[in-house]
Amino acid sequence: MRQPEFLKFYGKITKRGVAMIMGIAPWTPHDLRRSAATGMEEIGISPFIVGQVLNHVSVTKSTVTSRVYARYDYMSEKRDALELWADRLAGIIAGKGNIEPLRAKASVA
Repeated sequence: MRQPEFLKFYGKITKRGVAMIMGIAPWTPHDLRRSAATGMEEIGISPFIVGQVLNHVSVTKSTVTSRVYARYDYMSEKRDALELWADRLAGIIAGKGNIEPLRAKASVA
């Protein structure tokens, strides 16, 4: 099997047994979901709303009531949660390393 061109150019090495490409360990989109979920809970967003954001069936459709009767989509709460998470990421990117958790400020419960 032929090696992909990008691997020929950048090379592939291992670090502590983990394959590295350009010095970065492989990751998947699921890693981003996990990081976002963890980060949202760290800043005070309720696990229920995080579950709604991730559209986890265990949260959104776990009971007869939620599957059949309760039709509220939590869109406002999900939007608020994602805006708080975006603010957190913007702060990290801007180099504000000492960012306090937003537990007291988070209105998403």
